[in-house]
This record gives sequence, C-alpha cells and structure tokens, in this order.
Amino acid sequence: MRYEYEIEPRPLDIGGGWHLRLLEDGVIVGGGEYPLSAFAEAGHRTESEKLAFLTAEQDGVSWVTLNLSQ
Repeated sequence: MRYEYEIEPRPLDIGGGWHLRLLEDGVIVGGGEYPLSAFAEAGHRTESEKLAFLTAEQDGVSWVTLNLSQ
C-alpha cells in the first residue's frame, strides 16, 4: 500500500488556510481543514499561514508514519 498526503490552499473567501487530504493508494481516505482563524493567536497573517501549514504537514506526516509502521 502507498500512503501519501496533499496540502492545498483553502479559498480566501472562506477564510484561507489549508486543506489536508490523506491518500491510500491514491484514494482519499481522510483529511482536515486548517483555517487561518484557528491560528490567529500566532499574530500576523503570514505567521498564521505558516503555523496552519506546518500543523497540516505534521498531521500528514504523522498519518503516513503511523500507517507505514503497521
């Protein structure tokens, strides 16, 4: 089995941020939304974007690692 993740930007008209897709053999099996509003405490918008992206990336890497270790 192949485990991957994708991170794409969310449209600004719904608050920006990132969308995570978790893929198993190319099929979406999960994911999450990382809106900028959830990371507003980071301060400046650029910092919020970075923190949201890094959180999505960490979740994707954790998911892949967990599945590869099984």
